Amino acid sequence: MLDSTAGWKQGLLVSCAVLALTVTSAGAASLQTWDKVIPDGAKRFKVLNQFDGEAVLDKETGLVWQRSPSSISTFDWGSSVALCVGTAIGGRRGWRLPTAWELMTLKDPAQSDPALPPNHPFEDVVTETIYWTSTADAETASHALSITFANGGAGIIIGDKTTLGLRWCVRGPGGDYPGTP
Repeated sequence: MLDSTAGWKQGLLVSCAVLALTVTSAGAASLQTWDKVIPDGAKRFKVLNQFDGEAVLDKETGLVWQRSPSSISTFDWGSSVALCVGTAIGGRRGWRLPTAWELMTLKDPAQSDPALPPNHPFEDVVTETIYWTSTADAETASHALSITFANGGAGIIIGDKTTLGLRWCVRGPGGDYPGTP
């Protein structure tokens, strides 16, 4: 038999749990925009003035992308991960290498050279070189996933982490810890 204090505490705990679930669900629903498809880059992407025009908000995913990804210097996977974490873009830190799935959200299957939505605001996107993702290969620890932007229909490439590639840094929720499948 429960005394009145125990019953009151149990009722309070249940009320707090229900409130927490309601707040979490409402917050998650307002952030989740994956069901939106905005094919026109001029409507989908917004160059952010508060980042000195060096970053772009993707209204479809809620992620903030580096406007001009690395286009000249190539690095291995580990260096690419570290360089995104250590860089300041638009006067801001907090960048990371995107997951394979996040980077794939930029690709437009109907486009090529670059495989980005029409009217996108990105600059200096290289199409012949891989862009590293933070996603490691689940089967081979020395491999990671990368993507090219030459052809919209092309998928993910699995390659050795020592291969030289480019990086396209991102900010926002999501991601994974580098080195995990």
